[in-house]
Amino acid sequence: MVEGYSQIKKVTDEGRAQMSLDTKTLHAALRKLLPDMAPSVGYVEDYIRAFYLPPEDLIAWARSHPQYLMRHRMAMMTLNGVYAGLKKKEQQEVLEALTQLVE
Repeated sequence: MVEGYSQIKKVTDEGRAQMSLDTKTLHAALRKLLPDMAPSVGYVEDYIRAFYLPPEDLIAWARSHPQYLMRHRMAMMTLNGVYAGLKKKEQQEVLEALTQLVE
């Protein structure tokens, strides 16, 4: 699910809420079908919650969540609704800070 969410081109408040609802619905259905084997959705829920973070907190989030692939963390930076409101220079600074995490 994270892979799919990271490939979205534009995210709205309603879209973020729908992601969360879809994740919960899928988890409930899996628990019903596979009561002893239903996977955890914490990984997906953490990713969705990051969409609500302000840009200055995204670097800290990316740093503290190395379990996500770099492309997922980069997508989070570019998809974050607040990030889109930044000036080009500010956007570049945020992306450079994230890139430095893997170097």
